[in-house]
Amino acid sequence: MECHCISAAELPNATALYTTFLTDFPRVSEFYAHPPDLNGAQRSAGEVLLADSVRRGVVDVLRNQNRVFGGDEQTLRNLDRLRDGAVAVVTGQQVGLFGGPAYSVYKALTAIHVARELTARGTDAVPVFWLATEDHDLAEVDHCFFPKRGGLERFGLSTPGIADRRVGEIRLGEAVRELASRAAGLLEGSSAEEAARWLAESYRPEETFGSSFAKLMTRIFAGRGLIFLDPMSPELHRLSAPTMMRAVKEHEVLARELVARSVALERAGFHAQVKVTEQSTLVFRIVDGQRLPLRPVNGGLAAGSKQESLVETLAAVERHPEQFSPSALLRPVIQDTLLPTAVYIGGPAEIAYHAQTSLVYRRLLGRAPAILPRASFTLVTSHVSNLLKKYNLEARDVFA
Repeated sequence: MECHCISAAELPNATALYTTFLTDFPRVSEFYAHPPDLNGAQRSAGEVLLADSVRRGVVDVLRNQNRVFGGDEQTLRNLDRLRDGAVAVVTGQQVGLFGGPAYSVYKALTAIHVARELTARGTDAVPVFWLATEDHDLAEVDHCFFPKRGGLERFGLSTPGIADRRVGEIRLGEAVRELASRAAGLLEGSSAEEAARWLAESYRPEETFGSSFAKLMTRIFAGRGLIFLDPMSPELHRLSAPTMMRAVKEHEVLARELVARSVALERAGFHAQVKVTEQSTLVFRIVDGQRLPLRPVNGGLAAGSKQESLVETLAAVERHPEQFSPSALLRPVIQDTLLPTAVYIGGPAEIAYHAQTSLVYRRLLGRAPAILPRASFTLVTSHVSNLLKKYNLEARDVFA
């Protein structure tokens, strides 16, 4: 195989904030806690603070979850390391059909590699994959594309009548059997038969988008110690409830600070990835099965037609934390309430989000992890490679 290394900053459509983060970090350092390298990761690891009771409680939940997903002895050993004091190298992704986009795999590979690098440097680290099962954007996860000769084939799973529900609780239904069989028929190569079996074993009618994704990824990464975390667990909600309560209680000051951060980013020549106003919170609430934004109304808070005082909402968080869910800007902070995260592996949009999320970290946790970019790969078929050579072109020329 002929390999070429192309900087992520050279890729088409990269945002100014992301390319500056990669190529001129001092210019954006005020928006991030650590530089994007292993030295920054080690410094971040030294700042990790996680109560032993939380660490043990989380590991107990993860041990059960990963057994259900089919985790092997290497994953269980890494859970022991996590219980005994290892830091976490975390990544995550929406739970897309049949594994979702290829970068779901690239993220996991990067987390595994960085955890090994940190461990080799003397900082015990394990890789963790956060399953975005609480997301309610079904249209982003109910389809995928498989390569076939002459192009791509789209696979979509229709789940009519479901709106604003967390994708991790949506069951796949009978239609997934035939869909998985069709997808398996496009697989080629020496591992095609094995991968087809993984699809059939993971994508069954009784599974959800979350559990099927986790089972497939567990099979793909067998033997590599990757730990999967499903945040829909009621116990994990209970363990992260103190941070959720602060996010609700301090929603006004968080909104003001995020609006000010957006202004600061614009003054620096960038733009805020997530639009925030002073009339928003960082929290969703589950009402009659729907995941609805919690918003300030008349001195209280409302989700859909359900309206309460701030005191009543805080009491609800304490009694039923599983009814509350973080937004994109709060999710990393909830994640690191539960995990001893030294590094988060993110894609371009997630890295840009952290320019805003870092101030939420500072207020609610007092620290933030190092952020490193996920690896990216483009595989060029021999036919395309021959055409490029015929016309004396390189991959970079195609970007133009």
